[in-house]
Amino acid sequence: MPLTKPAAQNGIQIICSAQITPPTAPKRIRSTISISVDDDTPTVTALGAQPNLTVDETVLGTNDTKDFSGLFSHSFGADGAAAANSVTYALGITGGNGVDSGLDDVATGQNIVLVLNGTVVEGHVGNAAGALAFTVSVDGSGNVTLDQIRAVVHPNAANPDDSVSLANDNLVTLTQTVTDHDGDQA
Repeated sequence: MPLTKPAAQNGIQIICSAQITPPTAPKRIRSTISISVDDDTPTVTALGAQPNLTVDETVLGTNDTKDFSGLFSHSFGADGAAAANSVTYALGITGGNGVDSGLDDVATGQNIVLVLNGTVVEGHVGNAAGALAFTVSVDGSGNVTLDQIRAVVHPNAANPDDSVSLANDNLVTLTQTVTDHDGDQA
């Protein structure tokens, strides 16, 4: 008989009562036997260095997309993968909405702040309601895309290939979530 458990629970405990009547003793001896079945849960491990997303302001319409799924190693355990959406990806912002990206808009000189709009990280000029400077999105396969919409300030105006990046590597985060067949997640 298969054992089932609520998805939020990580184990099942079965308590059985046994009654033993020895042939030579007039008394019955009762005992309880406890059996615990621990659920196997999925695991996710982050691996090595991530790829960089790089765009060239010469052609703002050219995006950069890289596959970030290889940054994660996961196992569904004995339960196997969920029937649907067993592996998902989500972007986040360290510090929450409105954190300064460390980039400045060329046209206005204002800071560009980060905003999580649904599943997309957006860079807005000045404040969360400001003009859109860039977006970072992820698809269901772990492909992350950078779309730069406005030019940003570069420290060396004489160098056309002078690059800039966010103030900190961890400002935009990517999370892989795996779900096993009985609903456990990692």
